[in-house]
Amino acid sequence: MTFRLTNLRESLELTADLKAWNLAEKKDQAHFLAIVQVGIMKYFVAIFAGSLIYLLILVNGCRPHYEQINGDYYYVQWDEGTGKRKHPLKNSDSSSFEIIDRSYAKDKKRVYINGLTIYDANPAQFKPLGFPYSTDGKTVYCGNVPMNGIDIESFTVTYEHAGLTKYTASWIKTNLSENKPIYDDKTYIFSNSVANDRNGEYRGPRLIKRFDR
Repeated sequence: MTFRLTNLRESLELTADLKAWNLAEKKDQAHFLAIVQVGIMKYFVAIFAGSLIYLLILVNGCRPHYEQINGDYYYVQWDEGTGKRKHPLKNSDSSSFEIIDRSYAKDKKRVYINGLTIYDANPAQFKPLGFPYSTDGKTVYCGNVPMNGIDIESFTVTYEHAGLTKYTASWIKTNLSENKPIYDDKTYIFSNSVANDRNGEYRGPRLIKRFDR
């Protein structure tokens, strides 16, 4: 009788040990699976973040911008057919060159918009007003076309149009006779942004509506 009770007690103790072991094993497995799941999530998050950063770098690198290469400054554009195109800013002063944003830059002698000079603009007083309008305190420019007779204090940009179109000096003289001075051998750019001052409303550099006063 004593032998049987002893065996029964040992059997119960063994059963209890097995249950405890199985429970501990299940907890270990759940913990292991949780660790694996967290690791997998971190792995894919890292891949996604890396891909996103690479994409942002690629997109930003493809956007037109100013860049210093071997000490000289260039206006860099990306073309799907030819790839990276570098336009040297001839006669620019590297020691005083300042990049304002992707479109504007200046040095102690000149101001640039999309790699073209804003002729006669004073770099020391220059500031963008709302693309592609800017001023040097005396003249307002649309792109690099001077706008005469503008009231700078009341000048406000109401619509920014990013697309700039190139024009010859002869076209400017023929179609925008009020916009002077114009140099015969230069290239001009402007867009159809909209602005107004106390005198009227402008589309690009053109006065399209005169206000009654």
